[in-house]
Amino acid sequence: MKRYKAVVAIICISLSLTAQSEFDALKYLQPNIFGTARYSAMAGAFGALGADPSAIKDNPAGLGIYRSSELSATMNVLSQNSQVDWNRHSSSEGMFKAGFHQLSYIISSTPSSKFSRSTGIKRSNWAFSYNRLKDFNRQLSAAGGRNVSASVTDYIGYFTADIPGDELYKTSNYDPYNNVTVPWISVVAANAGLIREYVYDDTGETAYWQTLLENNETVSPSYFLRESGYFDEYSLSWSGNFNNRVFLG
Repeated sequence: MKRYKAVVAIICISLSLTAQSEFDALKYLQPNIFGTARYSAMAGAFGALGADPSAIKDNPAGLGIYRSSELSATMNVLSQNSQVDWNRHSSSEGMFKAGFHQLSYIISSTPSSKFSRSTGIKRSNWAFSYNRLKDFNRQLSAAGGRNVSASVTDYIGYFTADIPGDELYKTSNYDPYNNVTVPWISVVAANAGLIREYVYDDTGETAYWQTLLENNETVSPSYFLRESGYFDEYSLSWSGNFNNRVFLG
C-alpha cells in the first residue's frame, strides 16, 4: 500500500519552469538535442541501448557493448528565422551556424585468452569523446515603425509592476542580479534610467513603474536581442564486458 501511495504522490507533484519574460519563455521552449545522428533521431533516448558515443554521458557502461573500434563525427546546422509584426510594421532576423557538435574515437580490444579466463573480461573498451550539450545562440529583432507614442520601456514598466526600487538598484551590499525573484530586464532598465518609479504619497511604497516618455512624445521603438554561449563535455571513459552479462563503466 505504501508503494502505491508513493507512486500517486510522485504523479501528483507539479513541476514548473518559470521564465522571466516572453523572450526567456521562447528560449526554454526550444530544447537542444545534440549528438550522433542515431542519438538525435531518438531524442536522446539511447542510454539503455548503449554502443553510441553520445550515450556515454548517460550510461558509461553501454560502451562495453562495442565489438570493434569506431571513429565518428557529426555536423549540426542551426538555422533560425524570426518575423515580428509590431504596430503594422514587420521586421525579420535570421541566423545560420554550422559546426561539429560531436567527435569521438572508440578503441575496442579483446584481452588475451589467459587474462579473459581469469578475469571474465570479454571486451575492454576506451572512448575519447566530445559532445555539445547545450547551445544558447539565438537572435531576435523587432521594430515598431516611426512616430509611435509607446516604446519597449512601456512594456518593461508594465512587466516590472510594483517591485520596490530597493530590489532593483545595485549597492555595495546587494546585487539584484543574484535575486532570482527579480526580472533581469527590470534591473537593467531601472539602473539605466529607462523606467521611473512612482510611489504612494501616504506610504512611500512603490505604486508602479512607467516609461520616461512624456505626454505626446513619440519615438521609433526597436528591440534587438543576441545571445551566445554553450555547454561542452569532454570525456575519457572505459567500460568492460564481463562474460557478456555484466557491463561495467
